[in-house]
Amino acid sequence: DEFEDHLEDINGNDFDIDDEEAVDGNSGIVDIEDQQLPESLSEESESEKSETSFQDLCKEQAAHQASSDDWPVAGDSYQSLYERNNMVLDIPLHDDLAKADVVKSLMDYALRVTRPGSILNALEFEQEDPVQTIMVPLTGDGSPVESSHRIKDADKTSGENKYDAIRFFPGGFHLALELHRIRGKFFEDTFGFFVSRWRSTLGRQKWIMEPQDPNDLLEEIYEYILAHYRCAADCLAEQLSCNELSPVQVNNHMMQRAATCPFAMAVLLELRFAEVTIIMRDSEKSGPRGDVDLFLTGMRFSLILFTVTHAVKYVRICTEFLHWWATSSDAEKILFKNFIYTKLTAHGRPIWADRCVEKTMMHLRMFLGKHKGQGQDVKVLHSALGMQDHLEKRQGAKELHEHDETRSNDVSWNDHERPISHVFVQTYLACKNINLYGEGPMHFKKTTANSDQSEENTESDQLLQTPAGEKLNEEMLKCISIGKSRGPAYYQKFYIDSQNQVSRSEEDMGLTGIQTTAQKLKDGFDKKIAQATSINADELSKVCTKKILIEEMNKVPDSPGTYPRPFNLLAAKKMDLAKALCLKRGRYFRMCPEAKQEIINRITMQERGGASSNAERQQELLDLFYQLDRDVA
Repeated sequence: DEFEDHLEDINGNDFDIDDEEAVDGNSGIVDIEDQQLPESLSEESESEKSETSFQDLCKEQAAHQASSDDWPVAGDSYQSLYERNNMVLDIPLHDDLAKADVVKSLMDYALRVTRPGSILNALEFEQEDPVQTIMVPLTGDGSPVESSHRIKDADKTSGENKYDAIRFFPGGFHLALELHRIRGKFFEDTFGFFVSRWRSTLGRQKWIMEPQDPNDLLEEIYEYILAHYRCAADCLAEQLSCNELSPVQVNNHMMQRAATCPFAMAVLLELRFAEVTIIMRDSEKSGPRGDVDLFLTGMRFSLILFTVTHAVKYVRICTEFLHWWATSSDAEKILFKNFIYTKLTAHGRPIWADRCVEKTMMHLRMFLGKHKGQGQDVKVLHSALGMQDHLEKRQGAKELHEHDETRSNDVSWNDHERPISHVFVQTYLACKNINLYGEGPMHFKKTTANSDQSEENTESDQLLQTPAGEKLNEEMLKCISIGKSRGPAYYQKFYIDSQNQVSRSEEDMGLTGIQTTAQKLKDGFDKKIAQATSINADELSKVCTKKILIEEMNKVPDSPGTYPRPFNLLAAKKMDLAKALCLKRGRYFRMCPEAKQEIINRITMQERGGASSNAERQQELLDLFYQLDRDVA
């Protein structure tokens, strides 16, 4: 009760929610941010307060922020993460944030501690409502954010509108992390070909292709991108017999090579999405509070990839956020840019709100360790409530042992100078060895199993395959046009035609993932063959949905003979449909032995994958996703 009474006196609240396990593997943390005005602004008489509008206070606050030494800025003396953001840690939760009931209880809690009555009493505003009445913001990773959208849609459908004030925003840290993982899976055979040159084992390759922390990938990705551009520049300089080239010339050369070589286009596509990861990273670190406009650009590009990889959760999350941004008020945008999108580190640098929660986890583990012990619940509570004192003592001890307090706060991440490593060298050599950017055809290995020699493949100008000779799906090269058509169709379906739809099934809007790797392409091919020709009921029940079984039943021509009794296909059980299909298909194949092979040949022609013409690739490369900005080109 005392803690809730304290919460009612808090001036402004912002919740950061993360479903990472905290300390004991079963807890979530809720951070409550107190956006208080500086003391010099609050030391006014009651009569002056009543005569001052909220807008005037905001103007005074902005002027004070620009002039006062009391306001935290980069380069000031040490202040902890919690002092910088006026945050206190709430009581740790012992719940699973992947559960909808838990997310709903947190939304109720947020509404309860920000109810207008207590806020007005605490702030003593009489003329205008405080900013907390505009919205109640929360941030989190994918699972609780997506659950909150379902809860809000159900609430609006029921007509209660209880959660209208709730705004559950996706955190940039987890959105960027999901982009890294999906990009690594989508380009597993292209990006993986180069990664294998400096990371020898599959586990080491997955460390950056499907990272647990974006920083693991960012340490190597900039050298990887640079090696491609340097190799392309050297190859072009050799062709033109010159030593001076512009970046535009190098980019045009890579575009021309992509139009004539399918694998070069797949690499160029992968490089473009690698640069999107840099956009996301810069959106966090640019400016005093991050760059929201740059974040929106990165999100729009990411949404294209999400729609072609069956990332339905993040398609919904990104679409919801972009819809909110397009329809929100200027006041909401200002609050998001200045208080919600990022927090400030102890040294005054912006970090995403959900990364701030990750730092809170790190602080707790710093005092409690990573393993649960006796009395751990009480220790977590005491550490959370006393975190500020813990960090002050730790900083004091650190200053006693350190004499050099200088920090390079003025150098941005993109301006750092670092020596190149084996990542750059191995990527550059791989590009050279396969003739990725040189004249003539690329060097592909023979497809025979016992040959390690490289030789020129005469089909390489039309066939999308890896340098190891593995065939890839040519739909991969069309993912930009496919994704750009799926995104608007998704918005049209769920935000215009039918609003607040809680469940969004594949039948409503298909977001089927493009099978890009050689193994996935083969698995998909085998599955389609089984669906069209199998006479094994158990196999059919595994590879077919009920809808596909009915479609296959109708495809098999009727032939004379005895069949099972007619029954209602829609009402029948899945296994009964599979058995009936086996009987009908088996009799048909016995009467027409060549029918099975004809079906296989037809599917093989449809799924042969990899064939694309120069004209098709040139048309795809006209998309603005591949083009330079007009002021550069």
